[in-house]
Amino acid sequence: MKRVLITSFILSLFMCISLIGCSGSEQSEKDEMPPPPPVTQEPVKKQAEPSPVVKQVDTLKVEVKDIDKPKFEPAPINPENKFERGNYSIQLGAYKMPDNADRIAAITKERFNMNVYTSFDTTDELYKVYLGDFETKDAARTFRDVISFKYPEDYKGAWVFEKPNK
Repeated sequence: MKRVLITSFILSLFMCISLIGCSGSEQSEKDEMPPPPPVTQEPVKKQAEPSPVVKQVDTLKVEVKDIDKPKFEPAPINPENKFERGNYSIQLGAYKMPDNADRIAAITKERFNMNVYTSFDTTDELYKVYLGDFETKDAARTFRDVISFKYPEDYKGAWVFEKPNK
């Protein structure tokens, strides 16, 4: 008889504790979670005037604009790799297609208004684009650092090129 009483007491105590614990967790969940915002629906507005094309991705608004080609016409390809003055230039890139080299040369000329050279290297058959005429290697390095900081995606691979002796 004592054994049944003790067992029923322990069982009822266990049930009371579990009920108290469950009710406490429900209350804490209510405290932690804010109520959902009310759903409102705005009426659709019709626009009388045309507006610029805007594409939405999630919450980011992107305006699509027509971009004109650079106004600069690149100089003809320099087959003999002749440069004007200075001992150093910055090589901006080497391209298989002359159109890519012309595009980079045009953008660079427009941005910096400096001498831009495009030459064809017969050894590796690449069109190379060079910027500027610098007297010292340090001056070329400094300018290369400036342009790669200002336009990291366009000039991240630029390096200083020592011009061949004339």
